[in-house]
Parts: sequence; structure tokens; C-alpha cells
Amino acid sequence: MKITQDKTLRNVLIGFGVAVLVAILAAMAWFATAGFAGSLTVADLLTNEEELNPVEDTAALCGDLGCVEAWRTDSGNFLEFASEESAEHWALVLGDEGRRWEQFVLDMREVDLSFEERENVIAVLYNYDS
Repeated sequence: MKITQDKTLRNVLIGFGVAVLVAILAAMAWFATAGFAGSLTVADLLTNEEELNPVEDTAALCGDLGCVEAWRTDSGNFLEFASEESAEHWALVLGDEGRRWEQFVLDMREVDLSFEERENVIAVLYNYDS
């Protein structure tokens, strides 16, 4: 009788452990695909950046580039692409005038910025804090 109870307890503990592991893996998969990463937009990046005077201008800015959202600011254009690969491509094309973070690109071709202004606008791109 003792051996049967020990086996039953062991089976219950193993089953519980497996269920916890599956739940953790499912949560990690959700966060990686449908959670935070998939829902961030350019508008989110610029939410607290009123001093940049952001204006949504997707129609004009995304035509040739193929981006999905774009905002014009006093310090450059913030672009969102459908994939990190597309964003990487455009960041490489822009060279020193562009910066990329995930699917976002900052295009600074049309603005003449001081070193400090350039540093500050790049920080907006890299230092997003929801």
C-alpha cells in the first residue's frame, strides 16, 4: 500500500511540474509574438515627445519606402516597417542619417541637428519606456 501511495504522489507531482512548465512556456510564447513586441507603434514612441512637434504623415512618407506608419517631427522622421528586416534595409540605406530599433527607423536626412539635438532624438528611438 505504501509503494502505491508513493507512486501516486510522485505521478501527481510530476504532472503538476509538467503543467507549470507548459504554462510558463505558453506565457513566454504569447509575450514574444502577441504581447508587447507586436503592439508598439510610432505613435507610442512619440507619446511624451511634444517638444518634437510630431505630426502623423504616413501617406506622404511611406509611399516610396513601404513603411506602415510614419510621423514627421522637427528632428527627423520616425518610420515603422512591417518587419525588422525591412527596417534594417532602410537603416543601412540611410547610413549615418538613420538609426534603427526593432521595426522602427529614425530618418534624419531632412534636418540639420547639433550633436546634442541628434543625441536627444536618437534617445527617443532607443529609450522607449511604456
